[in-house]
Amino acid sequence: MKYWDEVRTVARVARLGTVSAAARALGVHRSTVQRHVDRMEEALGIRLFLKHARGYAPTEAALELRRVAETAENAFTSVTRKIELTDGDFTASVSITALPDLSPLMVSVLREICRQYPGLRLEFIASADPLSLETGEADIAVRIGQKPDHPDYIVQPLETLSWRVFASPTYVARHGLPRGTDEFDAHFFAGPISEKPRLQVLRWIIDQVPNNNIVIRSNDVKFLEACVLGGAAIGLLPTRIASDHEGMVEIEGIGEVGTTPVWLVTHVDQHRRPKIQASLSAVKSVFRNQKALQ
Repeated sequence: MKYWDEVRTVARVARLGTVSAAARALGVHRSTVQRHVDRMEEALGIRLFLKHARGYAPTEAALELRRVAETAENAFTSVTRKIELTDGDFTASVSITALPDLSPLMVSVLREICRQYPGLRLEFIASADPLSLETGEADIAVRIGQKPDHPDYIVQPLETLSWRVFASPTYVARHGLPRGTDEFDAHFFAGPISEKPRLQVLRWIIDQVPNNNIVIRSNDVKFLEACVLGGAAIGLLPTRIASDHEGMVEIEGIGEVGTTPVWLVTHVDQHRRPKIQASLSAVKSVFRNQKALQ
């Protein structure tokens, strides 16, 4: 199909909003993405994107090309899944995606899969943007927060993270501890930039801590976690993370401030394949064992 590469590239830019994100998703250089967009605009004689400070806003024409590309990709993926012959030999590849926040735990997951099924080739894709299982960007997704509602996804509850307020031994040695929320104005906290953070539980910091005492802000949950563990500030941590670091001190009198569900997600066309079932079993066992050790 003439211009298929260009159409596919336009679809990725329209979905992800930036040339850089599209390049990462497609595994090509930024210049290739820009060249494909320019070539498609020249072929059609229209603008496909309006550039702004945060990226590219798709025009209606770009959105239509995205719909066409995703329909074609879904159809192709469905056909190829039905004719693959590598289901039973465990020599194929499996790709798993999760938020960067879960990367440390995913090391244990991939190690367990390798131990049980040494013939599998594994890929772990750490991505803040949800990857598309229907187009084959990943085979298995571990997602945090709101339950995915795609009609072709099989979604299983994996765990519920409990969040509490912690300080590191380094912070305690330097600044002591607050005795309840009424002493928060004498301490330093790490919290989200946005008043509507991706993980809603982080909103607790904004609601409970005086604005001037949130001295470190970030949209990166992993960075906020590192600030708390490193002693730069007090902040929220899942109890699973805190228990892995010796000496972390929970602020008394507050308790659990919220929970975040973790989901294990597969596509209905892939779910029953032996390699996927084997990988799902390993993921569940690692999370189950880790929880038992808390």
